[in-house]
Amino acid sequence: MGLKDWWDGPRQEAVPRTVAVGGILLSLAALVAGLTLPNSASFWISVCAALFLVGPGLVFSNLLIARWQNRRVERQALPWLVSICALLAQSFDTCRQVLAAAGVEHELPPTPNKCDVAALLSVASSYPELFWQTLSNSQPIPDSIRLTQDDLTLTHFGLVAQMLREASSLVPVSASSQVATFAEAWAESAGVTIVHHHREDGRAVLERKIGYPQIIDAARTAELSPTLVAHFDTQSLAELAVNQLLRTKRLLEVIAADLPTDVASSLQVFDVPQFDPAG
Repeated sequence: MGLKDWWDGPRQEAVPRTVAVGGILLSLAALVAGLTLPNSASFWISVCAALFLVGPGLVFSNLLIARWQNRRVERQALPWLVSICALLAQSFDTCRQVLAAAGVEHELPPTPNKCDVAALLSVASSYPELFWQTLSNSQPIPDSIRLTQDDLTLTHFGLVAQMLREASSLVPVSASSQVATFAEAWAESAGVTIVHHHREDGRAVLERKIGYPQIIDAARTAELSPTLVAHFDTQSLAELAVNQLLRTKRLLEVIAADLPTDVASSLQVFDVPQFDPAG
């Protein structure tokens, strides 16, 4: 943090900026007075010398205190940001799980190991086209696929929005919080088609599940019915996975734009934690 950052940026300051500027002006006045006073006025020259130190002292103490305060705030925000990176990275898992359940071999980019927002954004940008290309090159694929609660991961945008709201009191990510809220609203209205196969004769009955809670519940109860086995319609679940990924990409774009450079650099030190899909 330099003088320009201190002047331009909104910072928490121990001494108000106007007081620091007044101190600088007082120092300049003391310097001029000390240089123009006759040598016999040694007492007043000493007073001017002491006043000359006021302005620089206020500015540099502000710089040091503001730097310490910013570092403390960053340390408080980093746990939220690490968890947000982990939740958004689950969108990559969804795409891989759909391909695996369809029996499709793939070479999709791996999830970055570190909480590097730029790297996560780069992967998210490349995934949709690669995902559809992999599916189209692997025809024929099954019309329906089996995924249980342990096999299906969906990004919890509501939790991401909540964490961003918490972090926004520490770092400037309020715009990201709004985008996450929109993604949460989409997740509540997103739907997939469930194909219920009769165990005895294989007849299929279609049912539409709307909202992430109902979709997860369908995966949880896929094998519980004594007469039916629930599978996901491959096309509708693939579309859900890509739409989820596009919202993840948008969120990462806004976070990358919002996040201060020093916070983003500190974040890159942390590994992306793995969450239990069943949780």
